[in-house]
Amino acid sequence: MAKKLAHDKLLFTTVVLLVALGLTMVYSAGAAVARGQERGISTFLVKQSLAAAVGLLFMWTAMHVDYRRMNRRKVVYGVVGGALLLLVAVLFGPEWNGVNRWLFIKGISIQPSELAKLAAVLYVAYRIHRLEGEMDRGELLVPCSLTVGIIIFLILL
Repeated sequence: MAKKLAHDKLLFTTVVLLVALGLTMVYSAGAAVARGQERGISTFLVKQSLAAAVGLLFMWTAMHVDYRRMNRRKVVYGVVGGALLLLVAVLFGPEWNGVNRWLFIKGISIQPSELAKLAAVLYVAYRIHRLEGEMDRGELLVPCSLTVGIIIFLILL
């Protein structure tokens, strides 16, 4: 029988406290900006609170998924392929503030470069795990450098 994975309560508490501190800072800074633009004082706080709630929900979900399930070839290459697809798609999206960095889907803006960074970490971890014990610099360095290099190139475009 597989061992049940434990949650790191200290890490979870630290993340929740940092999110709360960040929301306090957003409220403090956003109130002055909102007054200057004649918006409601809590406009920025509401938007950031919704994003924080979604992020905490994703974190809670990730805490309950066995991380070993992400060590499958289909998952890793699917995530990397999806990230690359989003990085290419953003090039054909609308410009915002003079750059093509955001995808807008039903009022929600997504920055694919953030997802691509996570995909790069997942890919490198997968490659290191796959070569466990018999790690050769070329066998690890070349595929990782190419994949991460392509991701960086598409982010910089």
